[in-house]
Amino acid sequence: MTLFQVLFDVVCLVPYGINYVYNLITSGVNKSADRLQLEYFISTILALLSYGYFTGSCYMFWISSSRFRKAIKDRICFWRRQNQINPLQSVTHGRTVFEMKTQN
Repeated sequence: MTLFQVLFDVVCLVPYGINYVYNLITSGVNKSADRLQLEYFISTILALLSYGYFTGSCYMFWISSSRFRKAIKDRICFWRRQNQINPLQSVTHGRTVFEMKTQN
C-alpha cells in the first residue's frame, strides 16, 4: 500500500514541480497571448492534479481498510437510530428512587 501511495504522490506532485521550473526558466521570454493562455490552462490543470496529493491518503485508506470504511460509513450515516437503553431507576444519595411514567 505504501508503494502505491508513494507512486500516487509522485504522479500528483512531479508535473506541478516541472511546470513551476518551466515558468521560472521562461519568465524572461516574450510570449504571445495564445501561449500565455495555454500555459495558464496547463498550470490550472496541474494545480488541480496536485490536490490529489492531499486526498490520496484518504482514498488509499478507504480502499484498503475495512475498519476505515466502517468509520466513514458511521460518520456519513449519523442520523441512523442508535440502540440506547434508558434506565428505569436512578440512584440518589445511596437510595434507589423509582420513576413512574405517566401518560398525558
